[in-house]
Amino acid sequence: MKKIINLIICMLLIATAVQAVTTQDNHTNEYGKTQDSISFNQIDWYYQGTPLFINSLWGKIEIIATPDSAFWYMNVVADAGYGPAWILQNYPIFPQSYHLPNEQAIFFDIGDLGYHQGMDLQGLYAIISFERNPLQTPPQGQYNTYPVFSSVRDAWGHTTDPPQPVETPPGHIVNLPVDIKIKHLNTTALTVQEAPNNCITGAYARSIKWLDNVYDLPGLPPGKTAQDVYDDLNKSGVGHGSGQGLNEQQMLEKKAAYLKGLDPRAVTKFVDLTGWMNDSVAGCTEEKPANLKDWLQNELKTEDVEMCYDHHCIMIAGLYTQGNKTFLEYRDDEKQGNNSAGDTGEKDGELTHDGVGWKFNGFQVDYLVSESINDSPATPTIDGSTSGKPSVNYDYNFVATDPNEDDVFLFVEWGDGTNTGWLGPYASGAEVTVNHTWTKKGTYVIKAKAKDMYGAESGWGTLSVTMPYSYNLPFMQFWIKLFERFPNAFPILRHLLRY
Repeated sequence: MKKIINLIICMLLIATAVQAVTTQDNHTNEYGKTQDSISFNQIDWYYQGTPLFINSLWGKIEIIATPDSAFWYMNVVADAGYGPAWILQNYPIFPQSYHLPNEQAIFFDIGDLGYHQGMDLQGLYAIISFERNPLQTPPQGQYNTYPVFSSVRDAWGHTTDPPQPVETPPGHIVNLPVDIKIKHLNTTALTVQEAPNNCITGAYARSIKWLDNVYDLPGLPPGKTAQDVYDDLNKSGVGHGSGQGLNEQQMLEKKAAYLKGLDPRAVTKFVDLTGWMNDSVAGCTEEKPANLKDWLQNELKTEDVEMCYDHHCIMIAGLYTQGNKTFLEYRDDEKQGNNSAGDTGEKDGELTHDGVGWKFNGFQVDYLVSESINDSPATPTIDGSTSGKPSVNYDYNFVATDPNEDDVFLFVEWGDGTNTGWLGPYASGAEVTVNHTWTKKGTYVIKAKAKDMYGAESGWGTLSVTMPYSYNLPFMQFWIKLFERFPNAFPILRHLLRY
């Protein structure tokens, strides 16, 4: 009987929601934070145009919000007839200073509303709040009715077998403030509408255009869009739709060569977590970080990263942490083949580690690619004595700073025909102490240069050092004892011998 009553209530609720709400909600909350529009979606998964999972448990909240100068936290409590659930907890809305796209998408688990796979969620009641500080308990207030729209999404980029059953999304469930935040600015112009199975090409194109926005790639003509870069990559074979039959390693090699042609300073790196690539990828450097989250946090400060998981590839637009949870902002085209939809804003997902491997939104991460424009290290500074005595060991301090915060190697020439070879690597900006002994009189010029992990070298830093005369006379000990006994005698000879 209880199940029947709940079902009747649910049906009445859905009917009320559909009749009462036909447009997206527009209102301003009590703090004056403007919410331009919000909509709820239930995702239907398709694979190469064929329905795969209709009425899945993947829910999506799409919001267009106008941020102000402060952080806000968005919360949603929803009820679809089986009782209220706090489906979105403290999702951060970043301030205007980040220049982010207004349109954002956050996934949630429709199962939290009491539904199971295959049930059609047509409407719900919801309380939506924006708070200056994270909530510890669900927000209170008046429920409004919202329709739930169907949203089509391609089942990643599988090219052979259909994917396994799509798991439920982890959602955004956390009640702590943002503590670490790294965001790419101005990602609005990175929209790319992809052909089916061309997510890799789209991710690479967004990344290259982001580098152009930041570094002004000399080989990319002004006015060329991310979509234009996508077309160029496809023509070169970077894409399953190119007809050239390249595997993902070969596409990565071609992408690296294309980027290098746009700017000789360009560097492409990759992290292979599951053996997807061979040990060597032409034009790329493999990195093996101990902790993927820490690596991402460092890369995203100056570089762009794409991540491929479960045969799908995305461009990461930012990282933030809330307590022990790590979230990534990203861009992709979820409706491949539709030239006017699918990539309109940024989405949010959680990066996790299950003790075995890294996962994103519950899917295994296969590999990551990072691109940067690698500027040479600054000319090293040299600090130490500028005069001294032969056969005495002297310490000199060297500091080399890299604009990309890469580790650096140090090469020192002492001016007497000897050198240190390449020392290091050392952290950018670290003080390195090296000692040397000159054995003969004269003036020597110390020269030092630095290079980063990718071979870019600095100019030479210099320091002039003078070593006084040093005589190695057969009877030197005799003269020393004589000078000690008669300190005021032989002033001219004393001067000549520097005693």
